[in-house]
Amino acid sequence: MASITYTLPRFPLLNQRTEASNPNDDCVFTSNAAIVRYFYGGNITGSDIKAKDADYGPKYVGFASQSRILDTMASLGVRFARVAHPTQADLITELHRQISYYHQPCIITMPSQWNSAPTTVKGYNPRTYNGYSHVSVMCGSGPSMLRAMNPWGGFWQDQPDSWWAQRLLYGEIWVGVYRPIVPVVAPVQATPAPSPAPTGVSTATTSTVVTVADLQAKIAAAIKALS
Repeated sequence: MASITYTLPRFPLLNQRTEASNPNDDCVFTSNAAIVRYFYGGNITGSDIKAKDADYGPKYVGFASQSRILDTMASLGVRFARVAHPTQADLITELHRQISYYHQPCIITMPSQWNSAPTTVKGYNPRTYNGYSHVSVMCGSGPSMLRAMNPWGGFWQDQPDSWWAQRLLYGEIWVGVYRPIVPVVAPVQATPAPSPAPTGVSTATTSTVVTVADLQAKIAAAIKALS
């Protein structure tokens, strides 16, 4: 029986329905929070990411798009590469490669009714589907199987490649890449070198040496002047 043989180490299992706001629609933010935690640890939540985002903000209620939070995620040290393929089989191969070889989590999109959509939606096609959708993070792999961290309640969604091939939407995935923020250090200004002395002028310090004889002569001259 096929099984998951590798999961990204310590990848967190998060539940969007415990988010502080908009819990039923926060799958994008919660999935991204899991990726930040995987790379950096900590306890960031989907609500935290939403609050940082200029397009959405802390009071936003509704659906969100991965493509609109890329700058916010970059500020948290995660860059995303959009990877598209012409066939579902190519997408499956890409997911296995990114997880098992590069150890990188991938944002995926599937129908909100992930179990029934392929058989109940008229004319269903994962490339042209335009109904309600749901975001998860692909984070595990095995022979002919993939594992997603599904934030709807927070569970490991292990299914065969053939099952996923019917549900990966839009012919694309978003690969999360570890890119730590490098602090910008102001350049240190060098101390200017001293200006060269004009030609013919010595920079040496001249010392005046006074002998006992000199002092005696000066004293005698002074006494003579006073007499």
